[in-house]
Amino acid sequence: EGVTATWNTLKNVAFIFGGISSSKDVGAVALKTLYIWGNTTAASVTGDHPTARYSHCMVEAYDGAKMILFGGYEGGNPLDDIYILDVESMKWTKGTPGGPTVARGGASCAVTNDLFVAWGGASRTSTSLELTTVTQNVAILHQIQEQEQEPDPPLLVLVLEKRLAATPVLDGLLEE
Repeated sequence: EGVTATWNTLKNVAFIFGGISSSKDVGAVALKTLYIWGNTTAASVTGDHPTARYSHCMVEAYDGAKMILFGGYEGGNPLDDIYILDVESMKWTKGTPGGPTVARGGASCAVTNDLFVAWGGASRTSTSLELTTVTQNVAILHQIQEQEQEPDPPLLVLVLEKRLAATPVLDGLLEE
Protein backbone atom coordinates (compact mmCIF):
# COMPACT_ATOMS: atom_id res chain seq x y z
CA GLU A 1 0.00 0.00 0.00
CA GLY A 2 1.25 3.50 -0.81
CA VAL A 3 4.06 2.24 -3.05
CA THR A 4 5.08 4.17 -6.17
CA ALA A 5 6.15 2.44 -9.38
CA THR A 6 7.35 4.66 -12.23
CA TRP A 7 8.46 3.64 -15.73
CA ASN A 8 11.90 4.80 -16.85
CA THR A 9 12.31 5.18 -20.62
CA LEU A 10 16.12 5.32 -20.49
CA LYS A 11 16.50 1.89 -18.86
CA ASN A 12 13.14 0.43 -19.97
CA VAL A 13 12.34 -0.67 -16.43
CA ALA A 14 10.03 0.40 -13.63
CA PHE A 15 11.54 1.88 -10.47
CA ILE A 16 9.61 0.97 -7.32
CA PHE A 17 9.97 2.89 -4.06
CA GLY A 18 8.29 3.12 -0.68
CA GLY A 19 5.01 1.78 0.56
CA ILE A 20 3.75 0.27 3.79
CA SER A 21 4.61 -3.31 4.64
CA SER A 22 2.33 -5.29 6.90
CA SER A 23 5.17 -7.74 7.56
CA LYS A 24 7.11 -7.16 10.78
CA ASP A 25 10.05 -9.00 9.18
CA VAL A 26 10.39 -6.35 6.46
CA GLY A 27 9.49 -3.21 8.44
CA ALA A 28 10.99 0.14 7.45
CA VAL A 29 13.58 -1.46 5.15
CA ALA A 30 10.96 -2.01 2.45
CA LEU A 31 9.74 1.57 2.86
CA LYS A 32 13.04 3.19 1.90
CA THR A 33 14.46 0.73 -0.61
CA LEU A 34 14.56 1.29 -4.36
CA TYR A 35 13.70 -1.77 -6.46
CA ILE A 36 13.79 -2.35 -10.19
CA TRP A 37 10.82 -4.31 -11.52
CA GLY A 38 11.70 -7.96 -12.08
CA ASN A 39 14.61 -7.97 -9.63
CA THR A 40 14.17 -9.58 -6.23
CA THR A 41 17.02 -7.64 -4.65
CA ALA A 42 17.26 -3.94 -3.93
CA ALA A 43 18.92 -1.66 -6.48
CA SER A 44 22.45 -0.60 -5.55
CA VAL A 45 22.24 3.17 -4.96
CA THR A 46 24.50 5.80 -3.38
CA GLY A 47 24.10 9.37 -2.21
CA ASP A 48 21.59 10.99 0.12
CA HIS A 49 18.81 8.36 0.19
CA PRO A 50 15.14 9.30 0.69
CA THR A 51 13.66 8.39 4.06
CA ALA A 52 11.01 5.70 4.40
CA ARG A 53 7.67 6.91 3.05
CA TYR A 54 4.37 6.05 1.41
CA SER A 55 1.84 7.89 -0.80
CA HIS A 56 4.60 9.95 -2.44
CA CYS A 57 4.93 10.75 -6.13
CA MET A 58 7.80 9.88 -8.46
CA VAL A 59 8.32 10.90 -12.08
CA GLU A 60 11.08 10.70 -14.66
CA ALA A 61 12.77 13.76 -16.17
CA TYR A 62 15.20 14.46 -19.02
CA ASP A 63 14.20 11.41 -21.09
CA GLY A 64 14.70 9.13 -18.11
CA ALA A 65 18.13 10.43 -17.06
CA LYS A 66 16.64 11.54 -13.71
CA MET A 67 13.89 10.25 -11.44
CA ILE A 68 12.31 12.81 -9.09
CA LEU A 69 10.64 11.74 -5.84
CA PHE A 70 8.51 14.18 -3.81
CA GLY A 71 6.56 14.22 -0.57
CA GLY A 72 4.49 11.41 0.85
CA TYR A 73 3.98 10.43 4.46
CA GLU A 74 6.32 9.09 7.11
CA GLY A 75 4.59 7.82 10.24
CA GLY A 76 1.43 9.70 9.26
CA ASN A 77 3.25 13.03 8.88
CA PRO A 78 3.38 14.69 5.44
CA LEU A 79 6.83 15.24 3.91
CA ASP A 80 8.06 18.32 2.03
CA ASP A 81 11.30 16.93 0.64
CA ILE A 82 12.40 16.19 -2.89
CA TYR A 83 15.06 13.75 -4.12
CA ILE A 84 16.59 13.32 -7.56
CA LEU A 85 18.01 9.98 -8.69
CA ASP A 86 20.63 10.10 -11.45
CA VAL A 87 19.73 6.92 -13.34
CA GLU A 88 23.16 6.34 -14.92
CA SER A 89 25.14 6.62 -11.67
CA MET A 90 22.23 5.46 -9.42
CA LYS A 91 23.07 8.30 -7.03
CA TRP A 92 20.41 10.12 -4.99
CA THR A 93 20.67 13.87 -4.37
CA LYS A 94 18.44 15.67 -1.88
CA GLY A 95 16.95 18.99 -2.92
CA THR A 96 15.99 21.83 -0.61
CA PRO A 97 12.81 20.97 1.34
CA GLY A 98 9.82 23.14 0.53
CA GLY A 99 8.70 23.73 4.11
CA PRO A 100 5.53 22.80 5.97
CA THR A 101 3.26 24.66 3.54
CA VAL A 102 4.10 22.22 0.72
CA ALA A 103 4.34 19.03 2.81
CA ARG A 104 1.82 16.58 1.42
CA GLY A 105 1.08 13.00 0.57
CA GLY A 106 -1.09 11.61 -2.18
CA ALA A 107 -0.08 14.32 -4.66
CA SER A 108 0.27 13.80 -8.38
CA CYS A 109 3.39 15.02 -10.16
CA ALA A 110 4.80 15.63 -13.62
CA VAL A 111 7.80 17.23 -15.32
CA THR A 112 7.74 19.47 -18.36
CA ASN A 113 11.02 20.84 -19.67
CA ASP A 114 12.84 22.03 -16.53
CA LEU A 115 9.74 22.38 -14.35
CA PHE A 116 8.64 19.81 -11.76
CA VAL A 117 4.97 20.22 -10.78
CA ALA A 118 3.11 18.49 -7.93
CA TRP A 119 -0.56 19.14 -7.28
CA GLY A 120 -3.29 17.89 -4.99
CA GLY A 121 -2.70 15.59 -2.07
CA ALA A 122 -3.30 16.35 1.58
CA SER A 123 -1.24 18.06 4.27
CA ARG A 124 -1.20 17.71 8.04
CA THR A 125 -3.69 20.56 8.46
CA SER A 126 -6.14 19.19 5.94
CA THR A 127 -7.76 15.81 5.50
CA SER A 128 -9.24 16.72 2.13
CA LEU A 129 -7.42 16.96 -1.17
CA GLU A 130 -5.88 20.37 -1.72
CA LEU A 131 -5.55 22.41 -4.90
CA THR A 132 -2.17 23.91 -4.01
CA THR A 133 0.36 23.46 -6.80
CA VAL A 134 4.08 23.09 -6.05
CA THR A 135 6.51 23.93 -8.85
CA GLN A 136 10.28 23.57 -8.77
CA ASN A 137 12.98 24.38 -11.30
CA VAL A 138 15.05 21.21 -11.69
CA ALA A 139 17.36 22.54 -14.42
CA ILE A 140 19.85 23.93 -11.90
CA LEU A 141 20.28 20.57 -10.19
CA HIS A 142 20.47 18.71 -13.51
CA GLN A 143 23.30 20.96 -14.73
CA ILE A 144 25.16 20.70 -11.43
CA GLN A 145 25.02 16.91 -11.45
CA GLU A 146 26.36 16.82 -15.01
CA GLN A 147 29.34 18.95 -13.90
CA GLU A 148 29.78 16.82 -10.74
CA GLN A 149 30.21 19.85 -8.51
CA GLU A 150 28.70 20.57 -5.14
CA PRO A 151 26.33 23.55 -5.52
CA ASP A 152 25.75 26.41 -3.15
CA PRO A 153 22.28 26.17 -1.56
CA PRO A 154 19.51 26.39 -2.49
CA LEU A 155 19.38 23.63 -5.07
CA LEU A 156 15.79 24.30 -6.03
CA VAL A 157 13.45 27.26 -5.98
CA LEU A 158 9.88 26.81 -4.74
CA VAL A 159 6.93 28.70 -6.09
CA LEU A 160 3.50 28.12 -4.57
CA GLU A 161 0.36 28.76 -6.53
CA LYS A 162 -3.18 28.56 -5.16
CA ARG A 163 -4.54 27.47 -8.54
CA LEU A 164 -3.91 24.70 -11.01
CA ALA A 165 -3.38 27.02 -13.98
CA ALA A 166 0.08 27.62 -15.47
CA THR A 167 2.10 30.43 -13.92
CA PRO A 168 2.59 33.21 -16.53
CA VAL A 169 5.42 34.74 -14.47
CA LEU A 170 7.57 31.66 -15.12
CA ASP A 171 6.95 31.54 -18.89
CA GLY A 172 10.22 32.02 -20.74
CA LEU A 173 12.38 31.81 -17.61
CA LEU A 174 13.13 28.13 -18.04
CA GLU A 175 14.01 28.15 -21.73
CA GLU A 176 17.64 27.66 -22.65
